[in-house]
Amino acid sequence: MYELEVVFAEGPPQVLTVENPIVVGRGADCEVRIPNNLASRRHARFEIVDSRLQVSDLGSSNGTYLNGVLATREFLKPGDLVTIGSTEIRVREKGVAPPAPAKKPAVEAPASSSERPSFRLGEADVDGGRTVALKVSDLMTAADPAASGRRLEAVLSVSRALADIRDLPRLFDTALKCLVDVFPQADRGFLLLGGSAESLVPQASYARGRELGRAAQVSTSICRKAIESSSAILYDYSDLGANVPVGASVHALGIRSALAIPLVLGDTPEGVLLIDSRDARHPFSPDDLALAAAVSQQVAIAIHNGRLLERVEKETTIRNNLARFLPRPLVDQAIKGEIALALGGTRCAGTVLFSDVVGFTRLSEGIAPEEVVTLMNRYFEQMVPCIHDTSGAIDKYMGDAIMAFWGIPFASSEGARDASRAALLMQNALVELNAERGEGALALAMGIGLNSGPVVAGNIGSADRVEYTILGDTVNTAQRLESTASAHQILVSSSTRSELGKTFRGIRMPPLSVKNKALPLDAFSLRGLVAEDGSVLLHVPVDIGVEHAHLVRRTAEGLFELRHSHDLKTGSSPLVTAMVEWAGKELGVPSVVSQREISPGRIESKVRLADPSLSGLLGDTPPATPLGWGEMLRSKPS
Repeated sequence: MYELEVVFAEGPPQVLTVENPIVVGRGADCEVRIPNNLASRRHARFEIVDSRLQVSDLGSSNGTYLNGVLATREFLKPGDLVTIGSTEIRVREKGVAPPAPAKKPAVEAPASSSERPSFRLGEADVDGGRTVALKVSDLMTAADPAASGRRLEAVLSVSRALADIRDLPRLFDTALKCLVDVFPQADRGFLLLGGSAESLVPQASYARGRELGRAAQVSTSICRKAIESSSAILYDYSDLGANVPVGASVHALGIRSALAIPLVLGDTPEGVLLIDSRDARHPFSPDDLALAAAVSQQVAIAIHNGRLLERVEKETTIRNNLARFLPRPLVDQAIKGEIALALGGTRCAGTVLFSDVVGFTRLSEGIAPEEVVTLMNRYFEQMVPCIHDTSGAIDKYMGDAIMAFWGIPFASSEGARDASRAALLMQNALVELNAERGEGALALAMGIGLNSGPVVAGNIGSADRVEYTILGDTVNTAQRLESTASAHQILVSSSTRSELGKTFRGIRMPPLSVKNKALPLDAFSLRGLVAEDGSVLLHVPVDIGVEHAHLVRRTAEGLFELRHSHDLKTGSSPLVTAMVEWAGKELGVPSVVSQREISPGRIESKVRLADPSLSGLLGDTPPATPLGWGEMLRSKPS
């Protein structure tokens, strides 16, 4: 036994069991009454013939369509669709649930996950009628959309909606409502996205003063011609008589005029915007077409920008996630798929940094494990930006230690300078971290080692786990320097010192004997780095009486930036160096020029000293430490 599910353009659907003949039409005596001028008074009849369901057209004016094809008398099977005007009649087998509608092919989703409309595309071609086609590129000179105040308001309304391109569904709805409302004869508006008629996916729909039912249908052929020609097209069927053939979907929907505008940016179609009308007395005009195109161009730009923003945000997320596991110089290559994942390495040159917390083992024994984790996370939060902001890449964390590199795998003439700048910034950041944690809290101290030279960089590991890292004697030497460095000290090799050239400021250290090296290393303590503007980035611990402070910069004008606690009286006593390799050097009483608060309880004073070279520390030739390695114990100063 068969059932008919009748879906009207407006109102709830109706389900009937076919036992006796059922006549469908506009007349009051029909079993199914269709309140639509496209239906004849007695339009079609459904009946059982030889145990089969048959539909017969009863000489209607506008025809009866079976699955989009004009039909006179045909047998039906479950799933068939009969269309009469804008009413759909679906054939079902009684007691059998209808199949779920097929999913449309996916395209790039709009910038919102809200549910979008489910209107359908008709399959028939468009025949007959008159058309006006204008290339999208020519539309801006075809008419003046701002000639009418109401039309200008439509353009402005969409422009206001464009302010938030993250909400594309809202933009689509606003654009359609504006267009349908500005054209008195318009009945419906549809916006579909896709690069071809076959891939179009409904995004928004709007009907004047009513809800669009499930029977809402859009002509595929109208959309196809607009997209394939990159032209805005005006369709006019207002003068067609009953015997003039037109496409089935156009005929069935009762369309008398329509505007179809492709959403095109450059040469790329993004979709189509369609406005149609069933009012034969007031068809759309070429001026209407120009206005609709003006608004549609704004929508096309918004779609393009919204998707671009979506891609940028997605790439940024991927980039940030990859940067947690890969050195930053490799992230771009990983995103582009250009990084080789096979095991192996290449020979290159750069600068390697090792840092660790002096006395960490002893420190961690005195506090709970949870406090150690919290403290080290806070420590790394301060150190990592110093590395990343100077174009460095973190190779790995090893407990309290950090291994990083510059100029690898992409050669950089600034690698040694960037690494040295990062080391000075790290030491200064640690001073502020200790001050932030407050008096009485466990203070951290750090030693850093830097070395420049050749390394092998690549993917090391096994088939199951691969890690990008660097290996070689340059790496080992940097680690040896770090393990020798005292608290608040940065030891650099002669190769790094050589690359820094005249920008290096610091102390010459005694020759350093290290494991697996036949000859002692020439080593230097980095205390300053000259910038291009003549200023000098510093990390120079000093004492003022019994209080501690740090010189962090000498300006191009020769003034010094001194960081200290709020309670310190800076002009009361001379500055005295508190560096393990160059301690007790009196630098004179500072004259305060200005002060500013850099954090609660912390002050940065701009001071003038009688000797801007700091007793030769900032001269071109580094002074030598008077101490031997045995007198410079690697321990945290009291």
